[in-house]
Amino acid sequence: MRSHAFPDTGIRESCTQRVSRQYFCSRTAIVRGVIEMSIRIVIADDLALVRTGLKHLFELQPDIEIVGQAGSNEELLNAVAAAAPSVVVTDVVMKDRQVAEIIPQIRAQNPAIKFIALAATLDRRFVIGMLQAGASAFLPKDCEFSELLHAVRTVIHGTAYLSPAVSDVIVQYHYEKRDGNGSNGSSLSPREKQVLQLLADDRSTKEIAETCIISKKTVETHRAHLMQKLNAGSVADLVKYAVREGLTTLQQ
Repeated sequence: MRSHAFPDTGIRESCTQRVSRQYFCSRTAIVRGVIEMSIRIVIADDLALVRTGLKHLFELQPDIEIVGQAGSNEELLNAVAAAAPSVVVTDVVMKDRQVAEIIPQIRAQNPAIKFIALAATLDRRFVIGMLQAGASAFLPKDCEFSELLHAVRTVIHGTAYLSPAVSDVIVQYHYEKRDGNGSNGSSLSPREKQVLQLLADDRSTKEIAETCIISKKTVETHRAHLMQKLNAGSVADLVKYAVREGLTTLQQ
């Protein structure tokens, strides 16, 4: 069997030994490269099928490592604490709780973590809430995986990413703020906002009174104040305002 000398040493090795050494060195270089560049991701969604699908797609990428999964806010807190990810890819709501509620808590412990939000519908309330809480990217759930992958590799370098559809929501929001459409909403009391949301959800005066534990007359008073503060000519105008501001799940 032919043998070869190690460079600079004069030590002889067989062809089999040489091939094994080259393969081992090559594999070591690859593994080192992945470790050095690895993007550690926690996937959070209350649907196991979504988590499994994303995990499979991400694991096809040589520079990405899935280090945890979560199906609720509590599980996400635990997963982040245990795995120390560099990126969290998350739904905006899990088990009827907004993820925006816990982002400040997580970022207080590890401000370097990047959050990428995914949403089935681009509800303005969720878009603004997640971005204000500290999310670095926001995409609709019907986006292509290639766009999500691009978002991951964008935020890891410190740049925010918004899909075009989400950008439209943000631009419209700021246009309305600039023009004064919706600025009156900041003057609404918590009770008035609650009544407005119930009105927008097509609740009757009696149902609103029972929900808020107030009299029907008080409900009517709140409705009158809302119409005055928001320059609304009818309850329909109040509903439109509530939809625009993300105070209801109804669609325009």
